[in-house]
Amino acid sequence: MKKVLFISYHFPPQGGAGVQRSLKFVKYLPDFNVIPTVLTSPGSKENRWTPKDESLLKDLPENIDVKRIEWPSETIGPEKRKALMHHAIETCKELHIKHKFDLIFVTTSPFEDLQLASQASEALSIPWIADLRDPWALDEFQVYQTVIKRWQAKKVMGHAFSGASMIIMNTPTSELLFKQNFPAIAGSSIVTHITNGFDAEDFNHNKSQTAPNDRFTIVHTGFLHTRSGLKQQRKAIQYKLLGKMASGVKILPRSHFYLIQALENLIRKKPELKDSIRLVLAGSLNETDHSIVESSTISDLVEMTGYLSHDDSVNT
Repeated sequence: MKKVLFISYHFPPQGGAGVQRSLKFVKYLPDFNVIPTVLTSPGSKENRWTPKDESLLKDLPENIDVKRIEWPSETIGPEKRKALMHHAIETCKELHIKHKFDLIFVTTSPFEDLQLASQASEALSIPWIADLRDPWALDEFQVYQTVIKRWQAKKVMGHAFSGASMIIMNTPTSELLFKQNFPAIAGSSIVTHITNGFDAEDFNHNKSQTAPNDRFTIVHTGFLHTRSGLKQQRKAIQYKLLGKMASGVKILPRSHFYLIQALENLIRKKPELKDSIRLVLAGSLNETDHSIVESSTISDLVEMTGYLSHDDSVNT
């Protein structure tokens, strides 16, 4: 039996995309004789990226210890962050006395949590493993002020992993990029076979309550990046000259912008299909997302549900 200090800022009752991987690790690690103790944030701060989702708590095993602390985030002042980091390390020490951990597992983002894991590893004299849900500075959709800022972020990224015993990337592409950019630390310690997937139990336990309909229904669940996509489109020359994004990458397709246009063109050419198509946008939408729909000629075919719990999302 192995015992693990599991560090994750995103954890239920927070909802959203950042929670799924962390929760499923904690749910299934005991099946492999690994018992996690979770160190996480209070989970009470709600915004577009961290909506509340009580339905996810049912996946948390009853015997798992969850410790919630005020998080040493980069978004707060340096003095307060230093104090909170000290408190976090002291909390790790207290939990270690109670549970006798074999290792530390940290899943990011936020990416500064790697520092927390590294310092805790040193304080407890046990190894640590880094898990990336997103590839940080290697993320082609990440926007930086300039190409120099991107280079600086890569330098910080490379340094952050220097003490990790293992690094988990969630896709083969991310692994390839990591090895290309950080050959000095990209030996046998990189693994990618723990990908983002699905939990079959979500579909076994959640039976759709949606009334059957005879319309072709397109459902998008999650965030839309309309605002940032339109900004990139407006400032295309600036983005290119400053190297704010990876060459050739466009943000706007990660929204409903072109899908709405395609459906408008389809209905224009074949108006008889209007009663046969339905578009559902499930998620926390901002005013820009709404305006794209409201200014469309097919707005009556679009349903915007707002954020849905994980259970309701599966049933949609």
